[in-house]
Amino acid sequence: MDLLRAPSAQARQVSAEAISRAALDFAASYEAAPRPEPAQALERDKHALALAGDRLDEIDDTTLDAFNKLLPWAAMTTDRRGRIVGGAWSNTKRANFGKLIDNRIREFDRFSPLKGKHVLEIGCFEGIHTLGCLLLGARVTGVDGRIENIVKTMARLWAYGQTTPLLFWDLEGEPPYSLAQFWDVLHHIGVLYHLTNPVEHLDLVLPRTKQAIILDTHVAFDDEHVDGTYTVAGRIYRYQLQQEAHTVSPFAGLRDHAKWLRVEDLEDICRRHGFADIRRVEDRNERNGRRVLLWAFRESVA
Repeated sequence: MDLLRAPSAQARQVSAEAISRAALDFAASYEAAPRPEPAQALERDKHALALAGDRLDEIDDTTLDAFNKLLPWAAMTTDRRGRIVGGAWSNTKRANFGKLIDNRIREFDRFSPLKGKHVLEIGCFEGIHTLGCLLLGARVTGVDGRIENIVKTMARLWAYGQTTPLLFWDLEGEPPYSLAQFWDVLHHIGVLYHLTNPVEHLDLVLPRTKQAIILDTHVAFDDEHVDGTYTVAGRIYRYQLQQEAHTVSPFAGLRDHAKWLRVEDLEDICRRHGFADIRRVEDRNERNGRRVLLWAFRESVA
């Protein structure tokens, strides 16, 4: 379905027809998806909605419906009238309104306020966490390795009257030349466990993080579930191997597998890069495996 790389006019026609069928299938699934009840989301997000711009107030239902059908959304939020912005991935996945300010971001902000700080968001996805950080007063640079996620983030931010720099970056490769040399806070939620090179990636971004890290990731369940080792800069790391549905799911990584590190190694990597105060805020077992939320600070925070 790669229209740009199709070698002939006939191949391009086949690709174009496949894209058209995919668009029609997406539109049909959008129509069939159940509409969630907005009352709870409106009450939960009322403070965030008050901080957001009023652009959506000027858009009628027909126009918003057209906006929602333009892109293959995989998550939805609400506006002040309880309408859907974006869309569900399926009838069961991301089929409820996402929080405009995620609990993990809100709790970190209460402990260490984000207002005025430069946040690098690794994996902006569809812009919900981007929006949350902006509404809390942060300056945000969002990056993502799927170009469609950059476009969807731009669209969602526009809908809520926000804008921020967004960069395309396949995290398995070199960063874009326009990426800032430093940032205050590293927002790293739901991405590290999709990488084949998690240690190399952290060795790249942690030295450029001036103050703090929010890291939420799956990790190896325990030493008995370790599948192999790999060596980075002379250090040996054990990992749990995870297969990735990289060609079919927007929630997967960009390669066919990923390495889930031990949480102890993650904490050691943070210490090695000068983060002295490391807090294991959550350590939970989810459907897909063990997952932790770490906060790390260069200086001890009371």
